[in-house]
Amino acid sequence: MRKYLPLILFVLISSSFIISSIISIVSYSDPNTQLDLPSNKVIIVSAIEDRSIISNYLNKKNRYLPIEENFYDITWISADLFSEYKNYPAILMVKNEQHKDSLLFKVFDRVFKNKTEKSKVNLIENSYSENQIIFGLEVLDSLELGLTLDNYSESINRIDEKIEYQILKKYMRIPQNNNLTDLIKNSYSIDIFIDHEYTILKNFKNILWIGRGKPEYADPYRWIIFKEIQSCDNIQECTEIIQNTFSEIMSDSNTIKISEFNDSKTYKYMHKNNYIIGGTYTLSEIIKNNKGIDEIPSAGGPYVSYIIKRGDSKDILVIGLVNNPGQDKMIYLKQFEAIFKNIKGD
Repeated sequence: MRKYLPLILFVLISSSFIISSIISIVSYSDPNTQLDLPSNKVIIVSAIEDRSIISNYLNKKNRYLPIEENFYDITWISADLFSEYKNYPAILMVKNEQHKDSLLFKVFDRVFKNKTEKSKVNLIENSYSENQIIFGLEVLDSLELGLTLDNYSESINRIDEKIEYQILKKYMRIPQNNNLTDLIKNSYSIDIFIDHEYTILKNFKNILWIGRGKPEYADPYRWIIFKEIQSCDNIQECTEIIQNTFSEIMSDSNTIKISEFNDSKTYKYMHKNNYIIGGTYTLSEIIKNNKGIDEIPSAGGPYVSYIIKRGDSKDILVIGLVNNPGQDKMIYLKQFEAIFKNIKGD
């Protein structure tokens, strides 16, 4: 027995090392794994009875692309499935005392074990994965749920920030087009990420128009337009400038018209004192005949613009446009907004 003791010890030590290595590999959480999850996905854990209240609140952010589409890609789950979805970047949990769901209450209390006592709104980050946000609402009944959603809307917007971060991080894994980014930097004094698939469509006067798209390979048409503009101070002035910019780049045989400034399809908000204005567009062919000129719609979709305020000097207008008939457009619209918000200027 003593003769084989060194060999037995060697085998035991080697086995322990191998087992511990396997365990460490299996339990390792790769920070890039989250990037493989759907970027626009929001996981919601709530009682079935609360789903309509939550949906009505979240649907207020829906966009027209050109028909109304959901702003969020929502997956509703019951509390017993939480462990399967706990690594997703954006999770909303609702504990409504009115519905007496013991399992949901137990899961909620475990997730928010360090919550502030009597707090209606709780937020934790990076609990189960990197760059994660879990938002928790604790209310007495459905009436209070609706009021809490409205009263804490700015806090709930943190979910949007997390989604945009995920979209941008995933997109920036694509190689950059350094020639285009250098051209934009030299022409407009801004730094912006442009992926290597973009090419110049037109570069004239003070407008740069670039695009990408191969629909046959499920790559939708996308345009980005850059222009130096006079400062605009309200949404009506700004949408007129956006419309005029589209008119400048179109040929005599085509026209683009965007939704009016007071149309429900048009939206506006501020980011770092800069305007973000979006809406819908219609691309039409101009047909001349004996009766005059007809405009025949041939395409449509969403656009979003970013107006960078530069004080005494002229502002910079950046427009993103998506054409993806019958397919998802929201993710590309959010991708544009994330890219634009990440622009850095002199």
